[in-house]
Amino acid sequence: MGVLRVMLALFVVIDHSGAFPGLHLPGAVFAVKIFFVISGFYMTMILNKKYIGSGSYTLFITNRFLRIFPIYWVVVSLTVGISFISFIVFNNWMRLTPYVAYNEFMNIKTLLFLGLTNIFLFGQDFVFFLGLNLEKGAMYFSNNFVLTDPPLHGFLFLPQAWTIGLELLFYLIAPLVVRKKIRVVVLLITVSIIIRALIYFNLGMQHDPWTYRFFPNELALFLFGAISYHIYLFIYNNPIKRIYNKLIFIMYFLILLSYNYLPNVELFFDIKSVLFYIFTGLSIPSIFILTKSSTIDNRIGDLSYPVYIVHMLIIFVSWVLIAEFDLHIHKGIKGVIIMILTLIISYILVKFVSDPVERLRQSRIKSV
Repeated sequence: MGVLRVMLALFVVIDHSGAFPGLHLPGAVFAVKIFFVISGFYMTMILNKKYIGSGSYTLFITNRFLRIFPIYWVVVSLTVGISFISFIVFNNWMRLTPYVAYNEFMNIKTLLFLGLTNIFLFGQDFVFFLGLNLEKGAMYFSNNFVLTDPPLHGFLFLPQAWTIGLELLFYLIAPLVVRKKIRVVVLLITVSIIIRALIYFNLGMQHDPWTYRFFPNELALFLFGAISYHIYLFIYNNPIKRIYNKLIFIMYFLILLSYNYLPNVELFFDIKSVLFYIFTGLSIPSIFILTKSSTIDNRIGDLSYPVYIVHMLIIFVSWVLIAEFDLHIHKGIKGVIIMILTLIISYILVKFVSDPVERLRQSRIKSV
């Protein structure tokens, strides 16, 4: 599971950086959606095994915040700090450029909202449903952020972090949902799919952000992970031969790596991706059973979140350096360098930020 999570994070890095051109690996959208399924599995597991009894909701939420925010705040601080350094050295505000360019066109409410969502993550997904009215300085609802000018998501210091905002919304409701009987979870999945269908067919919203960032739509993916946990319990209580888990393990990774080379049939939706999300939910129990006791795999998995959250900062810095020094670097080579630097910095973040916080998190669980 640790290797899988890092692979998915690196798929995002490769997609955004352009590493390994010609190698058709799954893209960022695909990887993020699989992350949602995995998150649903893990949250259901720990809520049913670790966070139980009086005060468990508060402990769960605060521990999830401790997992997410320290590394995020470190990377955001680095982003802001490097942006100031970039201005001093190169006269380039980097991630602060939109604020400098449009400062006089934003009222206090807009600045406050953008500031708070950049600090606390909540609402970053909603930014993709908003535009900026330059005459009034106020935000307005837009059903297609591509048509907004300037695009409000450009004001996010780490634009990929909107997915973490979505994760946080799931954390808030997970203790109230994933402990329910499986038929309740199936009902909620059905409702989520119906909402997606109504938006897609009845309202004609067949584009991003409605197909990718709208929480009621994405909830089904998280809950697929909850169903996956119940499959894991069934396998755990009715052990199957280890060879079958290994076959599923091998098959899953082979299909994952060759996903973009597989044929697809599109009717009213992308059948291939939907089938793979279901296949992911069915495969996670076997992958988890085979790897849950591996210290190395767990350690590798610790890199997945830092890799995901820091890679855009490295990309932003590379853009500035390439532009200022007029560097001519092949896109593929640049992408590989970005990926290597991402892994190195992620390891540093794990060692000096995540590990100390993780010890605190585990001690809080043991105390109750």
